[in-house]
Amino acid sequence: MKLFLIFLTFIFALQLFAEEPTEVIPEAEEKIEKEDSSEEVESSKENYFKSKAKDLVNKIGDERIEQLKEGVEQVGRLFGKNHLALKAGANYSVNRIKTKSKTDDYYGGWGFNTHFGYHWSALEISASSYIHYGKTDELEFFYNDIKVSGAGSVRFVAITPMARYHTNWEAVRGYNFYLGAGPIWSIETVKIKELGTTTTEFRDETKITYESNGGILVFGIEEQTPFKEMHPAFLELALIYQRSYRV
Repeated sequence: MKLFLIFLTFIFALQLFAEEPTEVIPEAEEKIEKEDSSEEVESSKENYFKSKAKDLVNKIGDERIEQLKEGVEQVGRLFGKNHLALKAGANYSVNRIKTKSKTDDYYGGWGFNTHFGYHWSALEISASSYIHYGKTDELEFFYNDIKVSGAGSVRFVAITPMARYHTNWEAVRGYNFYLGAGPIWSIETVKIKELGTTTTEFRDETKITYESNGGILVFGIEEQTPFKEMHPAFLELALIYQRSYRV
């Protein structure tokens, strides 16, 4: 009988231990599910705020971009092309040197010119230079009341800050007319190779230098291209008048 009671007690205890986990596991699973659900909510909130912040940043960025575009368009309407301009070309010049002795000496020369500045749609400001080399056959002037004549080579270098105004008038198909002006400074050197006087003050290879200032007026046409990288061509006529302040 005792053995039977011990056996029943043992069976009852096993049954209690067997049923106890079945009561704890659902609670643990429910707790885990709640924790997972909480993490999902937090993650969803974080993603939501991140998304809203990104949309706000994008919106502000788009508005700033539109403002910048509008500002650029306004500047473009006022100043047009708005770019640096570098131009160069070859030239041929016809020159006259007029002296107090009322003699006019003419010579021609080949050379080149350069222009660097800023170009808007209508206005262009540039620093320009003109260089040419020529030859004179009938140079004549007076030095200490002595008439000096001869022939030689001429070198001419001039610099000028210039303003050009570009019009909408199409002088030639695809080319618009422009005009410009500015002050000019130059150094002109005449190297005498064939002296026509017996004075000892001058001899062959003597150099005479004229330092002069004055003004320049230009008229020209420039090719109209969509981009400056297409290297628009130009043709220009320049009129220069100067007086020498030192010889």
